Amino acid sequence: MARSSIMGGVVATTIGLSFATAGYVVAFYVGWPIVENAQASQNWPVASGAVTDSRVTTSQSDESTLYRAEVLYSYEVDGREYSSDVVWFGGNSSTSRRSGPAETVARYPVGAEVKVHYNPADPAVAVLEPGAYFSTYSLFGTGLLCLTIGILLLFWIVKNALQRKLIFRYAALDAEESYDDVESAPVDPDAGFGEDG
Repeated sequence: MARSSIMGGVVATTIGLSFATAGYVVAFYVGWPIVENAQASQNWPVASGAVTDSRVTTSQSDESTLYRAEVLYSYEVDGREYSSDVVWFGGNSSTSRRSGPAETVARYPVGAEVKVHYNPADPAVAVLEPGAYFSTYSLFGTGLLCLTIGILLLFWIVKNALQRKLIFRYAALDAEESYDDVESAPVDPDAGFGEDG
């Protein structure tokens, strides 16, 4: 019983740490930079560009078809040519509905002239539609959710461990008190012996 309880605690701790670690990495190393770029892009300088490729790509996942808008465009900053495929930050994910990606591709046909908002500190980072949208926060939100689940699971493990420790301590004290009561109980020397006829 004790061994299975310990193993269960180890497994739960591993899961909690995994959720917390993965959530932290996804939220603050992947998701948050996307949010920061989206918010900052509203004040980025603009360069003229052109769409070089625009299509809806498909992929299979769990017997369902996923669709993604793939829009590639080129632009020039200070005499150097760059290319990017970011329409809006957080918008390059796949979806099970084709209508969304199809609308994006329709907005940016091949050969269309576009205004490209680029990061002045790193012109290779660019976007066509600046600002933050709902999907911009998806990775950040997912990471925070996993982080929260991991922390709550670890908190639950610690709480249960402390409760078990207190239960064992009280049980040991009760056993010790019971033993002391037996030891201190008076013994009748004639107990258990009958009188001779």
